[in-house]
Amino acid sequence: MLSDFVSYQKAGQYMGNLPDTKYPPNKKQYLCGGTFTISNFWYWANLPGFSGLMFWYGLDPNQPDGQCFVGVEPKFNFLYDENSVSTYKPSADIFVCPGLEFNFSLPIRRDFERFLRNDKRPVPILDRIISKSNMQGYNANFLQNSFYKENHKYGMAYFSDFIEDQPQVKSFLKYFVTQGEVAFLRYYLGFEETSKGKFLRLILVPVDEKGKNTEVVTVSNRFFNDVQLLQKSWPPPPNS
Repeated sequence: MLSDFVSYQKAGQYMGNLPDTKYPPNKKQYLCGGTFTISNFWYWANLPGFSGLMFWYGLDPNQPDGQCFVGVEPKFNFLYDENSVSTYKPSADIFVCPGLEFNFSLPIRRDFERFLRNDKRPVPILDRIISKSNMQGYNANFLQNSFYKENHKYGMAYFSDFIEDQPQVKSFLKYFVTQGEVAFLRYYLGFEETSKGKFLRLILVPVDEKGKNTEVVTVSNRFFNDVQLLQKSWPPPPNS
């Protein structure tokens, strides 16, 4: 599966695992995220050939605390190939970034499940747009950074619009971004360290028109029952 369902409980665990002060320069560096408007995602998801969303990590050298961000591009008629991941680069003419980025000035040791369920923030009027050359530069900076290089081998997270071993189940990513009363899409970073390596977890959360985190509206389908959020870490392999 190239996009993994995740509960608020599990997402909170990922956030609670984020590296703290033992990783310099400061712990709030890694507690970051942002809010997108839903309009671009809705538009992309309804175009013919929609295959998924590629989120690229970026690091602006002018950002003093080393806080990364993401820029997203849609993929059409795209077949993800884990053997070619090292060759993937930001390729769209423009990239959509959250209109509002945020970080947390709160202590890292807290109940992050409760935090995620109740998080309410100002919402953007428009998303931010950056050029291909800027995204490529910011992505290169991310990959060269000592902390991110150690904890995320590839500078992207791909969310597919299909379930690899369930070809009859289609458009669950489209459903996620277009269902219910979702007006915005918010991302957070989590972290997991396993015997296979260290992974940043990019978590997507639907947001209502008032700026509060909400849940996916369930449907009569076993893949959506009790599903709330989406997450994906680094590729390959798809099931990591």
